[in-house]
Formats: sequence, structure tokens, C-alpha cells
Amino acid sequence: CGLDGVVAHRPFVFWCSNPGRLKNDTDDRTQPLFEPSATLDLEHPICVKSCPQNSSTQHRCFAGSQDTEVFVDDDAPESFHLVQDYETYHVAGRYCFPRSPSVQQQLRLKFDWSQQVLLFGFSQVS
Repeated sequence: CGLDGVVAHRPFVFWCSNPGRLKNDTDDRTQPLFEPSATLDLEHPICVKSCPQNSSTQHRCFAGSQDTEVFVDDDAPESFHLVQDYETYHVAGRYCFPRSPSVQQQLRLKFDWSQQVLLFGFSQVS
């Protein structure tokens, strides 16, 4: 995220919530919007322009079966659901970290954050 091409202006890594309940009914003019659930999709992060501040925004989040590690939030709409965001803050100028302690725990269990932040800091020295 944030390096080149389509993600050059999307420097933050954001883990979408897995889709929860359908928030709006779909019609010909509107893409379905899902509420966030209590769990994150830790396998398919997306690149975003800024970390979500609250639930008033949404992103297209992975819903298909493409074999890609990081997605841009407006790629391949047929492979994505529109999911309401949750409150985050940025960590190490690169990651959108959840404010909710229970959601934070999901990331902590998946990653060794002390090592990740340390490696990021070293990468900024050169």
C-alpha cells in the first residue's frame, strides 16, 4: 500500500470487518451495504487513503475467491461487498488499527505487532 501504481495514493492497510447483517435493501440503484460484524477478515486487507474514523464510511471488502494478498477498495466490484467501517487509528504510519479492544485482540493474535512495528521503523531509516 502506498508504494506505486493503483495503491500509490492509498498508504494505509485496513482489515475489513467480515460482513454482518444487510443494512439496506438492494435495488437497481444501490449496492447492498452490510453492517460490520464482530470479526475481521484478516486474510484480505485492502489499501485505503485514510484510516476510518467511525462507522459513517464504508469500503468494498473482499467477497470472492481471487488469489491476491492486498486489494484496492475499488477493484473488481463483483468480488467485493460494501461493508460499513469501524473506528480505527493509524499505527506506524501504515496500519489502520481498531479502537475496540476485542477487535484489536484479533490482530494481536494474528501478528506479532512489536516485530512488525520494529521492522517498519528500521525500513524508514534508509
